[in-house]
Amino acid sequence: MCTDLPNETGTRLTLSSVGPDLSTFELLRLARRHADIHLAQNPRHVTLIMPGVRQRALRHRAAEALLSAFLGGAAPMPSCKSKPGAGRRLRSLICHGLDERFDFRRVEAECAGNALARELTALPPNRLTPLMYRQRIRKLCREQGWKMRFLNHKTLEKLNAGAFLAVAQGSPERDAGVVCVSYTPTRGKNRKPLTLVGKGICYDTGGVNLKPARHMHGMHEDMQGSAVALGTLLALSRMKVPFPVHCWLALAQNHIGPRAYKQNDVVTACNGTTIEVMHTDAEGR
Repeated sequence: MCTDLPNETGTRLTLSSVGPDLSTFELLRLARRHADIHLAQNPRHVTLIMPGVRQRALRHRAAEALLSAFLGGAAPMPSCKSKPGAGRRLRSLICHGLDERFDFRRVEAECAGNALARELTALPPNRLTPLMYRQRIRKLCREQGWKMRFLNHKTLEKLNAGAFLAVAQGSPERDAGVVCVSYTPTRGKNRKPLTLVGKGICYDTGGVNLKPARHMHGMHEDMQGSAVALGTLLALSRMKVPFPVHCWLALAQNHIGPRAYKQNDVVTACNGTTIEVMHTDAEGR
């Protein structure tokens, strides 16, 4: 149910009932509907109230779904319009009916990581080349206190990383490389680390085995694996997990050109494995 109250600000009110038999998907879909209805008004403040939900687990599930929907819907996304619309004004989300056991920090951290992955994926390819991507990562490192290493062409050649370099060699700009971003907690730095690996092909033409136009459209999204890895790192960092996290991102473009790798080329990976190229659009493998 949805209604606008007859007060000075026209406060919008939505109501729903939930039960323990509601699946996670159904709960998230319901939360998204509530968020869409309210965010259409571009509010400054939203209050979530869960009266009568006696089961703590259900109450926490509902709150998590609603908070995720509102934070996700309010997250700013890239816009290339000449006249950008009004940005989201949401300043506060107030929750009633929750106890101290509800993990607000985890929900906020996951939403921040989700928003980062979506933002990177939404950028057009001329605004997220491997160089531009690396600059964004460096800025994130300064903000989050992460450490960053970059393995450029020269370093990768010394490491005999022929498989990666073969994919990158068709690009006229030698801006491809491998980035390692590390989160290290003050306590727990000697614990066993978690390693994340993400594919960051900022544009994939298919190479010599050129994709048809209908399949090339949207190939700026071939870097989603790296965006998810980086978003996961941000979430874990915001949650202040007690163990190190290393995030490895392979950033390149799979271009076509006179230097591009070809079918039947044989390349050598840094572990010594020789690989015959059977299809240049299988660069991820």
